[in-house]
Amino acid sequence: MKNLVGILNYRLGNLLSIKSAIEYLNYRCKIIDNLNNLEDFSCIIFPGVGAFDQAINYIDSNDIREKILYIFKKKKNIKILGICLGMQIAFDKSEESVVKSKGLGIFSGCVKKFNYELKPPLNGWAKLKLSNNSETKNKYSFLQDKRVYFTHSYYCQTEKRDEIAYIKHNNFMYSALTIKDNFIGLQFHPEKSGPAGIEILEQILSN
Repeated sequence: MKNLVGILNYRLGNLLSIKSAIEYLNYRCKIIDNLNNLEDFSCIIFPGVGAFDQAINYIDSNDIREKILYIFKKKKNIKILGICLGMQIAFDKSEESVVKSKGLGIFSGCVKKFNYELKPPLNGWAKLKLSNNSETKNKYSFLQDKRVYFTHSYYCQTEKRDEIAYIKHNNFMYSALTIKDNFIGLQFHPEKSGPAGIEILEQILSN
């Protein structure tokens, strides 16, 4: 068996489908309620599906924020993978927040609501496109034109230097995959994206 992957249970998200995808890749996987015993894990996953305020409230109510930032700043050998909502909570703030919850601030920028003309929530399949960066194209060429599944009403407005790939929906482009140090954010759901999603998960976990 490969390294141990932890899925943070902040009482939201499709935990079992992510766990099944990770175990399919022959990784040990454990659903966890906190970030204690960090030395046991090679990767921590923040799952998708749910509301920004609920996720942040759980994180702050259970003293998890500082532990997340500790991993990000001090434990570079542990990857953090945020999926959909798990990516969005890593930003400074979100227009979804009713009580103006403060995001984790790992990525600079705001999570914004799609224009009504795009008829949110957006859901379906789209091809990933690499951002226009030569280093990105070399290192992440495996992402190009991968068809992935997405379903969400908000998108991440981020700095282009952190954007690895994007999705184009009705001529509107937005971030699909962002990376900053050991934090990887996926706006799409790899666990629901068939063989392409499994390949992307394998590349992220193994590199």
